[in-house]
Amino acid sequence: MKPRPATPLRPVIREARCAEMSGLDRWSRRRLEAEGRFPRRIKIGKRSVAWFLDEVAAWQETLARGEEWREPADV
Repeated sequence: MKPRPATPLRPVIREARCAEMSGLDRWSRRRLEAEGRFPRRIKIGKRSVAWFLDEVAAWQETLARGEEWREPADV
């Protein structure tokens, strides 16, 4: 049996770091997420969620350019 090539892991951030990076409270992020204007959370445990760091960073960069972030269509 051949070993599978390693898949690069995408770092995730938890609630406190997401709040720090976005400057938004939990409810504002939830509303923007529902509208497709903030990256979607992922479930990492029974009662735990996280966000992909690269997606939150892309959201920040988009806003810094004065554009509105939209969730990619392939999600």
